[in-house]
Amino acid sequence: MKNGFSLYKHYLSASQVAKRGSFAWQYGQFLTEAFYLVGVQKLVDLLEQADKTGQHIELVYAPSDGVTISTTFDIRLADATSEGPAFRYP
Repeated sequence: MKNGFSLYKHYLSASQVAKRGSFAWQYGQFLTEAFYLVGVQKLVDLLEQADKTGQHIELVYAPSDGVTISTTFDIRLADATSEGPAFRYP
């Protein structure tokens, strides 16, 4: 198992050489958003847990009132079979 910071650097490096719009590129964008959303410590901790348990990280959205667009406010671990705005990079 790699440490969370190594995983973070690995995914960002892969996204930088990936074709724009590819899964690896999108995951790098997602991790950058998550970095600013929750901070480095929570992100690397969740990356370690996801790597250890075979899960992935997904965005958590605020409930919509039907008028405004929902915004992301957190990240969490999710099963690989969960649906929704989630990303997994093998």
